[in-house]
Amino acid sequence: MPVEQHEVKSFTWRPGARPAQAGSALSFRLFCPRSHNRGRLADASFRSLSLSLSGFCPWQCNTTCGRGVKKRIVLCLEIVNGKIKTRNPTDCDVTKKPIEETTCFERPCFKWYTTPWSECTKTCGVGVRMRDVKCYQGTDIVRGCDPLVKPVGKQTCDLQPCPTEPPDDSCQDQAGTNCALAIKVNLCSHWYYSKACCRSCRAPHS
Repeated sequence: MPVEQHEVKSFTWRPGARPAQAGSALSFRLFCPRSHNRGRLADASFRSLSLSLSGFCPWQCNTTCGRGVKKRIVLCLEIVNGKIKTRNPTDCDVTKKPIEETTCFERPCFKWYTTPWSECTKTCGVGVRMRDVKCYQGTDIVRGCDPLVKPVGKQTCDLQPCPTEPPDDSCQDQAGTNCALAIKVNLCSHWYYSKACCRSCRAPHS
C-alpha cells in the first residue's frame, strides 16, 4: 500500500537519542483515509531517525445511526535516512500495534412504530379500521422518519356480507333478547339485533 495514498490528520514529535550513523527505525503509524485531508505525513525532514511519529486518526463508523463498526488504517513503516518505507506488519512489534477495528454506536435510528389495529367500524360488509403510526428516535417522538416507508394507519376491513332481506313489518322481538339494552347502545344496525329486536329497533326512539 503506497504511503502517499494516506494522510495523517495530526502528529507529534517525541525526541530520542541521535544515532551516530544513519540507520533505520521500525514502528507502527496511524494513517487517515484521504477524506481526512488535514495534514501531511511530515512537513520537515527527520532530525533523528529515532524520532517517533504518532498520527491520530478519527474513527470512521460505517453507519450513521445505530450499531456499526469503525475502522482506521495502521501501517508498519521504516524510517531510513529520513525517508519512510512500508514494511510487513510482522516486522514491527505487534504488542504495540494500535487497534484497527472496534464497534461503534451512533445516535439512535429513526423508526416507525404502530399500535394494534382497531376494531372494524362495521360488523358486516365493508368498514374501516385504524391504528396510530408514530416516528421514534430512541424513546422520543420525532419527525425524522422516511415518509416513503411509513406504514398505513387506515385500511378497509371486509367482513361477512350484511343481510339483504328487509325485516317483516309484523316482526316481533325474540324472547330472551335484551332489546332495551341493544337500543341503548345503538346495536340496531347489527344484523343480529336488527332481526332479534325487529319491533324495538323499528319503533321511534326519543
